[in-house]
Amino acid sequence: TILLSLPGIKRISLLIEESIISIEHDISANRDQIAETLKNLGFSAILKENNANQHNKNVCSQLYVQGICCSSECPSINKIIKPIDGVSRVHINIATKMVHVTHEPEKVTADEIALKLLSQGFSCCVYKDGENELSVQNASVGRTTIHINRIMSKKDIDPIQKQLGFLTGVKRIGVNVSEAIVYVEHDVGQITANRLQSELQPFYPNLVAVALDGQDELTERASSGLLVTPSQFVESTLFLSNLMPEHIGLLEQTFRRNYLPAKLRAFYPHLPSKIVKVEHNPSMLKAEAIADLLRVEGIKAVVTVDGDKEDLILPLIEDYGTPVYGGMTPKKNSGLQL
Repeated sequence: TILLSLPGIKRISLLIEESIISIEHDISANRDQIAETLKNLGFSAILKENNANQHNKNVCSQLYVQGICCSSECPSINKIIKPIDGVSRVHINIATKMVHVTHEPEKVTADEIALKLLSQGFSCCVYKDGENELSVQNASVGRTTIHINRIMSKKDIDPIQKQLGFLTGVKRIGVNVSEAIVYVEHDVGQITANRLQSELQPFYPNLVAVALDGQDELTERASSGLLVTPSQFVESTLFLSNLMPEHIGLLEQTFRRNYLPAKLRAFYPHLPSKIVKVEHNPSMLKAEAIADLLRVEGIKAVVTVDGDKEDLILPLIEDYGTPVYGGMTPKKNSGLQL
């Protein structure tokens, strides 16, 4: 709160495990003032240069690590990857077995990181090489997210593809039927989000809304150095001290009854550790609110990792390399897939 009151400060993220405060700011911010403020608060702070030029050196690669089954593997994987010269950040998604590594490809490549894991007994492969993604990334291509405010079916996909596919500047179209969302990657200089919206209006009169303009998404991604398009969801961890096998069905029923997929899209219970990972939209649903709901149901829940506070932003579901289980989207045969 105190840092946000300083001139030029835009956003603050805490990386507790790494004892790092990540601060987004404009040129009016005084870095010496930031360090001095932290010192006055009792924190011994060292400024790590992390300007836009340095951001451009970093890429985000994804490794699929088959040996990940629970949180007990995370310390070992972190211990192997984090000390590698050129690696600046590691995030592990246990549910998808994906390890997201931010690194400088000039110092260490994604293949070299994978080989390091393999040499330590972790079977893995490179799912996305951030260096290759960077080389083909078009600086003018953004992703517009459009919500259709009605129930959709697979029959909607083909007309949407045909209607938008011929437009100049449109690169790729994705349709998430269960969440009634259309994703369009397009050259923002050739076609706008408003034009895309107007093209869909004849199919869904007064039911089309732009949730995220591709121009805004492009600007945010470029300023943060992200190569994987972020979703609005984060991953939080809950410890359920009295979690038993019979609670799995109760969890699913409770979540489906109380939350739409736009609030909570997936959850992953792990009985041996009594841990439940939840993928939720923090702007609509806080991790503590989920714990409160479970406590009402007689499940002793405590938030151990708040994905919003830790900035554990998840990619879009379509960017996962493996099927996402535990999804909250409607299924023909309802039931949690494990």
